Amino acid sequence: MFLHQLSNDNKIRFWDLANHMMRTDGKVTKEEENMLDQYKQEMQMDFDYNGAVNIDETISALAKEDKFTKRCIYFELFGLAYADAKYDMTERAEMEKMQRLFGITDEESKEIEEYAEQSINLYEKLMEIYANLTKLLL
Repeated sequence: MFLHQLSNDNKIRFWDLANHMMRTDGKVTKEEENMLDQYKQEMQMDFDYNGAVNIDETISALAKEDKFTKRCIYFELFGLAYADAKYDMTERAEMEKMQRLFGITDEESKEIEEYAEQSINLYEKLMEIYANLTKLLL
């Protein structure tokens, strides 16, 4: 939603972090892969992921960025964590670490999480409407 507004360096950092988050629970789902494809399209960049990134360094670099950048990335990663409808303990631990390092309060985190859930629900509803409308038009 906001990723296109990031600098190219932060888009790359986000991409590395998103790939890391997607793999924290030991499973990569089709929903998560679809979400990554959407991120790639939004950022208009071509990425590969080789896993050779130091995630702690990536998070530390992002922690030095402005408030908008940190909250944007935090919001988008919540969306990724919820993409497979399973927000497990390893994903939660990663999000809590970022929350702390990004200086996001518990109240802000809860609000961002709620907006991420609402965004996913809205997107799913839009896809349902689109599918139903397509059936009607064909």
